[in-house]
Amino acid sequence: KKKNSNNIQESPPQTSSSSDALNTKCEVLVADTAAFIRNVPLHTISHRIITVPHVLSEIKDKDTRQRIQTLPYEIEQRVPSTAAMNAMASFARQTGDFGSLSTVDMQVLALAYMIDIEQNGTDKHLHKEPRKPMAPGSLKKMCRYGSACRRKNVCWYQHPKEEGVNNKDDTNEKDNEKTSEKDQTTTATTIQEGDEKLDVIEQKKDETNESTTKSTDNVKNTTTTTAT
Repeated sequence: KKKNSNNIQESPPQTSSSSDALNTKCEVLVADTAAFIRNVPLHTISHRIITVPHVLSEIKDKDTRQRIQTLPYEIEQRVPSTAAMNAMASFARQTGDFGSLSTVDMQVLALAYMIDIEQNGTDKHLHKEPRKPMAPGSLKKMCRYGSACRRKNVCWYQHPKEEGVNNKDDTNEKDNEKTSEKDQTTTATTIQEGDEKLDVIEQKKDETNESTTKSTDNVKNTTTTTAT
């Protein structure tokens, strides 16, 4: 039997236009040393590539330095302002990262901060101090990774509850309730035993007092008889 080729419909291949690719690019990209060492195609990400002079001077590898000379895009070099450096230093101190950042790291961050203000004409959209860390599970939205999330203990999103974990929690709660009841029973028994001991001690005291009273009476009687 021959197959009817007219019934077979093939979908045309999906191709992305060059205009769409250009729309995905950002306007300016501030690059660090690692981007050049790893040969990241930065020209496919941004229209302009900017860095600080010390980033290029940090590259000691001969092959990498030669490759930089033949890149298909131009690398702009700029130095961040003193105000931008001071702003980044203040922010890094607040986050506790100041001691772990090198001078070149601070310059790259300050340059990105300075260019961002230049592009937007203001710094009102930037935070002057770090945001407070969010607690795990503080967001009501479910995590897209679900139960496979590797950051469950620190993830901001919600995760589906696992049956095994719930059963374990229920068992722990029941064990805690039993332990609490046992402790209460033990406490009550101890109090009862203590009361019984106190009763025995009080009874012995009464008996001792009675014996002492009788002995005193006998002594008085004896004394009176002798005197007579």
